[in-house]
Amino acid sequence: MYRWYGELALLERDVDRRQGELPIARWLADLDRIEHAATRIRLPKAMASEGYTLREHIALVRRTILARREAERATLESRSDA
Repeated sequence: MYRWYGELALLERDVDRRQGELPIARWLADLDRIEHAATRIRLPKAMASEGYTLREHIALVRRTILARREAERATLESRSDA
């Protein structure tokens, strides 16, 4: 599970810091891969909360990516209207 937390943290850092053209499709594909792997992890009951937290963090990163995509679209539309 910690491997997926690590990959998710790297992805989140890239999403937060990237400027210019955004690799939205790659980010979403990476996130889907992490999410798929995370859902296949079998955890003991004592670690169930960590699994839940990982899934919530994945959802948070997905919302961030989608928000950046919408902001990029709005910026491009406003430039084309000018």
